[in-house]
Amino acid sequence: MNGEAWQQIAVYLLMLHGGAAMVTLLLLGALVPVHVLRAWRRGHNLVMGSVMVALNAILIVTAFGLYYLGSEAVRPWMSWVHLAFGVLLPALLALHIFLGRRQRA
Repeated sequence: MNGEAWQQIAVYLLMLHGGAAMVTLLLLGALVPVHVLRAWRRGHNLVMGSVMVALNAILIVTAFGLYYLGSEAVRPWMSWVHLAFGVLLPALLALHIFLGRRQRA
């Protein structure tokens, strides 16, 4: 494969990532009244739940910054923060679910 093919693949992957992010925002919006507020009022899994809310907020803010801010001074560190927290998300989500189920049992 030549360089142009890889560039085209990267474009499609970035579009797929953006679409998945939009679906995730929709699901996060649904989680707030159904899951987050209810668990917060009951006092369930507060620490890990707060970590999950903060992590998702950081991902949303850095994604917004990467897409809309043209600052070349801010873009590199914002990209690294977004990447690092995005890689951490699956593990922390699994831990959040594990701790929540353990607390409920």
